[in-house]
This record gives sequence, C-alpha cells and structure tokens, in this order.
Amino acid sequence: MPNVVWVDLDKLNLEEGASAQKFNLATHSDASGQVADMFNPTEPPAFLEAGAKAN
Repeated sequence: MPNVVWVDLDKLNLEEGASAQKFNLATHSDASGQVADMFNPTEPPAFLEAGAKAN
C-alpha cells in the first residue's frame, strides 16, 4: 500500500539564491508523512529558452 507524503514548504529555503534541492521518492520508498527534511542538494534544472527544441 502506498504511503502518503507531503512537504511543509515553510521548512524549505525558497529564498532567491538558495541551493536547488530534491526529494527522490524512488530511494525513499518507505517515506511517509512530512518529508521536507529528506531533501538533498542537487544541480538546478536546465531550462530551455522559449522556442528551443530539446535534444
């Protein structure tokens, strides 16, 4: 049976210049409840310019 997870956004640093972070549910398959403390630093995503095509 799947677990229910959520993120308390007040527990994340969402300020401009804050490092990018991610939560990987595949590696935390036993996670349940509030998971903001399970986020780890990661590289920020690469965004495409408007009209650009992905490779």
